Amino acid sequence: MDPVTQKDFQKFTKEIIEIIKDNGLNSEARLGKVIDNKSKESEARLSKVIKKQFKFYSEQLADKVEYQVEEAVKELKSENLNFKDEIISELKDIRQETSVNTSHRKILTDHETRLTKVENHIFSN
Repeated sequence: MDPVTQKDFQKFTKEIIEIIKDNGLNSEARLGKVIDNKSKESEARLSKVIKKQFKFYSEQLADKVEYQVEEAVKELKSENLNFKDEIISELKDIRQETSVNTSHRKILTDHETRLTKVENHIFSN
């Protein structure tokens, strides 16, 4: 069933006029039946159109929600990767500091030993 058109309304109006002009017995009952049938047809057509529109808009909404979720996931992944990069950079800095401190400790320990030897040599003479 296609949506109701202007042509359909004109045809329906002509049918009603014919029934009224007929003035036969049961013209009122016939008119009621015709109007009832047309009303049911119109409701069915309208229902079909509404269902199509609902399906269309629900699909559009689902696509939009899916797109927004995908964008949110991408943004979250990007933020997560940036955070990981910051942590890795900090860890590298800490490792370098630890390495430098360890080597300084060795040098200081070595200096202390050397100083002790030099002091012992100077004071012994």
